[in-house]
Amino acid sequence: MSPNAISTGTQAKQDDYLVSLEQYGLQQPSAQQKITPLDMKMPRLYGIRLVLCFPLTSVADKLQIYENLKKGLAHTVTSIPWIAGVIVSFHTKSLYRRLLIDLH
Repeated sequence: MSPNAISTGTQAKQDDYLVSLEQYGLQQPSAQQKITPLDMKMPRLYGIRLVLCFPLTSVADKLQIYENLKKGLAHTVTSIPWIAGVIVSFHTKSLYRRLLIDLH
């Protein structure tokens, strides 16, 4: 078996866990949002780490809960698209480097 076949199988398995807006009939936002000068001075940490734990009954359908969480994440990205964006730099005529959030 070639290494590519192994990595392709691993990639397919990982794709099952990824949330896709299209899976839930939602449109992918496509835009760019310029970051304000104040936002450009913010620290480089743009994320938070948060774990929420909830008790479950013994008869809870864990697969259904997982699917509902994925669906909720897809709706959150549609409602607040910049949280799924990538911060990139763009050049202007000024000497200062500018940043924007790319939502593609």
